[in-house]
Amino acid sequence: MKEQLSPPKPRTLRPVLAFFSAFLGLGVAFVYVGELRLAIASVCSLYGLIALSGWTGVMRSSAAGFWIVSVACAGIYLASAILPAVMAYHDRHRVEKPYNRWWCYALWLLATGLISLMAYKGRGEVFGYDLYRAPSVAMSPTIKRDDFFLVDAWRYHHHAPAAGEVVVLNLNDGTGTKYVKRIVGIPGDRIELRDSVLIRNGQPVNEPYVHLVAPFPSYGRDYGPIVVGPNQVFVLGDYRDNSIDSRKWGTIQISQIQGRAQFVWLSLAEGHFQGSRIGIDLRPHE
Repeated sequence: MKEQLSPPKPRTLRPVLAFFSAFLGLGVAFVYVGELRLAIASVCSLYGLIALSGWTGVMRSSAAGFWIVSVACAGIYLASAILPAVMAYHDRHRVEKPYNRWWCYALWLLATGLISLMAYKGRGEVFGYDLYRAPSVAMSPTIKRDDFFLVDAWRYHHHAPAAGEVVVLNLNDGTGTKYVKRIVGIPGDRIELRDSVLIRNGQPVNEPYVHLVAPFPSYGRDYGPIVVGPNQVFVLGDYRDNSIDSRKWGTIQISQIQGRAQFVWLSLAEGHFQGSRIGIDLRPHE
């Protein structure tokens, strides 16, 4: 006689568990309720949206574009928590799937965790944008301490650096520290400062963004002249009397520029939320 296989036993789903498990990793709640396709779709939707918005420039275009994409991503994540909970509530007894095992959940969390880590670490190279927080006042009043700003990491793949652009630098000094400064000289420029006035190619430069001269003594109010070499730039902080920059480092290799600052997307300057600073455009008028 042939052995009759017993039908798979239904299991009791818990809506609360389905909801909160989603915050352990994207899509795991769908795996829990037996909807593997929806789990895969949620991961593809989130990172597909991030990739598309980065590659098309929507993420880098404005603070509004950044926040629209961010809200959409949050919506995908929230939906991946709410929908499985609703499914579990309306259908408490579902047939157990082969992947409803603890080790399958662990593998899913490990895989999505690695994807998230790689996407976060490689966002500049892969998606074309990077996010930074200003830790000092060296670029105030343009960028204040605890301003969060977005950087176009692909800007200098196809464009030469220009005077007036605010950029993030990696000096490769072994500390991992990155600096945000303003380009004031490009290859071939003759740069000097006289009583804190920037003179480029013999002409004083109008710099309305520069912080007022501080009352305390400072270095570098008189500097140069120096000629910027090929493939180099000369950078200064907007708070000239409170900034370490090319007056100490010398000229910077263009290859050390990580990208151009685009806009402030969040500000906690002066210790509290400042909505009026969101959307401040950091790009020079072109």
